[in-house]
Amino acid sequence: LGAGRVNLNDEIDHAVGIKLIKKYGDCVKKGDVLLEIYSKSEADTENAKAKILDSFTFGQNPPTKLKLIHKVFS
Repeated sequence: LGAGRVNLNDEIDHAVGIKLIKKYGDCVKKGDVLLEIYSKSEADTENAKAKILDSFTFGQNPPTKLKLIHKVFS
């Protein structure tokens, strides 16, 4: 989408990005909005959409809980 930087001096484009509507483990139904994609072109939107949808898995049972804290250092 072009929001990030390749080099330290690159500008961040605050007009593009992704807004998550549903989170991991949320119950969803067909037709629910999962996220919103903000981009500067339809091609960028479609490219991001394809990549994002490939990362989702849907099922009848809730997913396993994610471990929030992996290790505590003291």
